[in-house]
Amino acid sequence: MSMTVVVTRNVPDRFRGFLASCMCEIAPGVYTAPRMNAGIRERVQKVLQEWFEPDTDWGIVMTWVDQKQPGGQSLWNLGSPRTELRKHCGIFLAKRDLSQEAIKKLAKSVDASLTQEAELIREELKASRSLTTEEKKQESKTTRSEWA
Repeated sequence: MSMTVVVTRNVPDRFRGFLASCMCEIAPGVYTAPRMNAGIRERVQKVLQEWFEPDTDWGIVMTWVDQKQPGGQSLWNLGSPRTELRKHCGIFLAKRDLSQEAIKKLAKSVDASLTQEAELIREELKASRSLTTEEKKQESKTTRSEWA
């Protein structure tokens, strides 16, 4: 048995009523059960999944202690954004998929950044070429004066 927490977003009242019947609602849309076993948790998940309608803005996240998972907890999601816990460089991070809009915005930002970077590289190359040309002229002058 472990602490289970459920957080809901924009769900109909029957979800809230059902969750309040088996868990304590500590804040609007936030439910806790300090001693919920795996069997009860799975039955609650089954009911929520049966009632859930895809293509809505509803969201439900359930988390509980699970030592086999990153961060020592499991996540179960209905709706978006879908979240997974990942371990990266010793840190536990929440991974979420990007929306198409966010992907387009990120691509535009990366393109702009790459364009700026390419322009800086071009300027650096021009500067190094002109420096090289100046160095050659200087070297040529030095060589001529040495022979004279």
